[in-house]
Amino acid sequence: THCISSAASDVYKRQPVKLYGLLLVFGLMLGLFGYLYQRILLASLSLYDKLPLPKYFYGVIPFILVLPVGLLWPHILGGGNGLILSFNNTPTSIKLLLGLLAVRFVFSMVSYGSGLPGGIFLPILTLGALSGTLIGNVFVTLNWMPTTYILNFVVIGMACLLYTSPSPRD
Repeated sequence: THCISSAASDVYKRQPVKLYGLLLVFGLMLGLFGYLYQRILLASLSLYDKLPLPKYFYGVIPFILVLPVGLLWPHILGGGNGLILSFNNTPTSIKLLLGLLAVRFVFSMVSYGSGLPGGIFLPILTLGALSGTLIGNVFVTLNWMPTTYILNFVVIGMACLLYTSPSPRD
C-alpha cells in the first residue's frame, strides 16, 4: 500500500481549503452540464425516429460523421481513455478544450441516438475529464488557482458527470 499511496501523492495534490469555493462553482456548472447532457441524450433517441430512413440505416450516420474526424484527429476517437491520460497539470488551450468537448458531446449524442452498441460509460468519463480540464484551465487563466490542481478537477469532473448520467433510476 505504501507504493500505491506514494504514487498517488505524486499525481494528486490536496486542495487547500481556500480553493473549496472553486469546487462549489465547478460542481454547480457540472450539475447543469450533466442535466443538459441527460436531457439531450435521451432526446437523441426520438430525433432518429423522425428521420426518413429505415432503422437499420441509423448506424451509417455516425459512421459518415466520424470519418473526417478520424482522418484529421484519430487520437480523439475511441473510448477516451488515451485522451484522459493525456491531461496533466500543464495549462492547455481553452479553445482546444472547448472544441474537444463539443466534438465529444455531439458524437456521444449521435452515437447513442443511433442505437449502436458502444456504451456510455467511457464517453461520460471523457466528457467529465474534459470539463474538469477546461474549468481548471479557466481558473488558472483567471489566476484563481495554480496549475498543480488541474488534475484534481479532471478526476472530480469525471465523478460528477458520471453521477449525473442517465441510469435505470431515471
